[in-house]
Amino acid sequence: MASCVPPDTAGLAFLNLDRLRTSEVYRTLPANLLSILEPLQSVTQVLVAYNDKDLLIIGSGNFSTPPPGAVLLTARLVLGGSPAAIRAATQQHRSGRPGAETLWKRKPAGNEPIWAVLRGDAHLPLTGNGANLNRLLHFTTFTTVRAEFNPGIHIAMRGEGATADSARQLEESLRAMVSLARATSKAPDTADMLDSVQIQRENAEVKVDLQTTAKLLEGLFR
Repeated sequence: MASCVPPDTAGLAFLNLDRLRTSEVYRTLPANLLSILEPLQSVTQVLVAYNDKDLLIIGSGNFSTPPPGAVLLTARLVLGGSPAAIRAATQQHRSGRPGAETLWKRKPAGNEPIWAVLRGDAHLPLTGNGANLNRLLHFTTFTTVRAEFNPGIHIAMRGEGATADSARQLEESLRAMVSLARATSKAPDTADMLDSVQIQRENAEVKVDLQTTAKLLEGLFR
């Protein structure tokens, strides 16, 4: 999968679908997300690469035919996305080397079923409350996110600031956003989740940990 990542990638996200399907979390996923995952039964792992223009989806599994909308690269790999994204992935795969090496060096070292690594200058295609993530991201040089199922979802984020001052701005912005969300929350479950958020800053690094569920997480980004 790594050999398909184009060199201009600004963000990577990984999902182990096999582990998700066997977790308690899977049974609580929103219907709209389940409808996306249903056609991907032959896909065991997914890697998403984004370069501020195109979204590339790289799927791993055993394929005789590709899933709907995907292109078969090998018997073990399929690609999805725009023609430009698929061309870039195919060209990179021929080189036999992974692109975006600075992102790969920062991916979590463990066996997390979900992780993401983003450059600080990336601009994610998000709207609504989710668009606030771009403002937070731009305080960092790199941001790493990892998640575990236990049986809810434990999320750990690490933001690398360019300086101690940018890390301080990130910390203050995160605390303000959590406080505002807590003050305006009317749902007890959401309030409990926000109360569980832990934010720490060590020099130029900011660490965030929270415990949540798929349903609550979806509601935060509407």
